[in-house]
Amino acid sequence: MVRTFVGIALGIPAALVVCRLMASQLYGADSYDPVVFGITVLLLALCAVAAALLPARRAASIEPMQALRNE
Repeated sequence: MVRTFVGIALGIPAALVVCRLMASQLYGADSYDPVVFGITVLLLALCAVAAALLPARRAASIEPMQALRNE
């Protein structure tokens, strides 16, 4: 999750810069929409939690001795 938060912290300023550059190229485009940024950050964080939580729960449910025997 630390990598996710670092990526989000680095990605938001980069996205703001790119949005500003794109807004100057597109007619009628807004350079900053906090609702879109908030939804995007929330969606990315939820996907990262799901990607980390599902395999961790499956690995935690296996008995260690059973996993060692299978190897």
